[in-house]
Amino acid sequence: TQDNIRRYVKYRLIPSKTVRTTIDIGMPNRDDQKHPWLTERLPSETRSTTYLRDEFKYLLNKDKIKYKLQIQLHEWQPKDTHEIFNPAKSWDENTHPWMDLANVTINSLLPDKIIEKTRFDIANHP
Repeated sequence: TQDNIRRYVKYRLIPSKTVRTTIDIGMPNRDDQKHPWLTERLPSETRSTTYLRDEFKYLLNKDKIKYKLQIQLHEWQPKDTHEIFNPAKSWDENTHPWMDLANVTINSLLPDKIIEKTRFDIANHP
C-alpha cells in the first residue's frame, strides 16, 4: 500500500436491491448451520439439483442483475493469530465496517460448460 500499512481484506457480493424469487433461495436453516459438513441431499428434497442456477437464469432473463461489491479492512496487528484468516469467523462490523467498492452488473450468462469449470471441488481439476 502507499501508506505502508499491512491490511487484510474480506469481501462480499450482495444484491443492490431486494430480489423477489419464485423459490426458496437455499439458505441453510439453524439445524443445517450446526453441521455444515453434511452436504448430502435430504431424502425429502424434491427440487432439481440445479434449482439455484435455474432461478438465477430465470431472474436474468427478466432483467439485469445488480450487486454491490463490498470490502472490510483489518489493519495487521502483531497479536493477530491465524484465526484472523478464518472465513467462518466474522469481523466486528463496528470496527470493520463493510464499505462499497464497486457496482457489478450481470447482463448475460456464461455457458454451462464454462461454469462447470469454476465449480469448487477437490476433484474438479483439468
